[in-house]
Amino acid sequence: MDKKMLVIIPCCGIDSVYGLMTQEIALKVKEELNKQAKLLGLAYLVNGEIDAIQTITNIPCIVINGCNKMCASNIVDIMGGDIDIEYTIDRLVAGVDTVSLGNVVRLSESGERQICEIAGKLIADLKLTEKGAEKLQEYQEKGITFQEVNTSVHAWAKKLCKDRYGSDKVPVIVKDGVAIQIGDVDGKG
Repeated sequence: MDKKMLVIIPCCGIDSVYGLMTQEIALKVKEELNKQAKLLGLAYLVNGEIDAIQTITNIPCIVINGCNKMCASNIVDIMGGDIDIEYTIDRLVAGVDTVSLGNVVRLSESGERQICEIAGKLIADLKLTEKGAEKLQEYQEKGITFQEVNTSVHAWAKKLCKDRYGSDKVPVIVKDGVAIQIGDVDGKG
């Protein structure tokens, strides 16, 4: 993601190991992206801090929720943020006993492995998103009419695009008001 700054917003839940995991994942992704990403504490948004709200306006946000309550996503959405990538830890580690991950202050070896795997997946998703942005730019340069559809507003569309294209956003080529192609010219998203 060298073309655009992005904001990483982890859950701040302290009543579960998932909250700790979101913060550790955010730190690993930030470390990998270096100056291309900014960490933002959820409390700043909850408190209505003007600087925090301006930070998430018109800048892609990576939201890492701890559980299915999705507090972080809900708050970013309410405050007008553009959620580009959204993860929910309890879904990603479904079937793994929470006790085996660690506790609210310390991760176990298993928890550390999960952190590394999830952070790696998130970084890979960012690279897919970047490739998608490059594809959109290519379409613009070639004069191909398209419409970008953010599928995060519809769970079924998000799942379809994630499963099929590995992304939450895909270009849709529209001709005379009819979608004639979804994804890139090779049909790969």
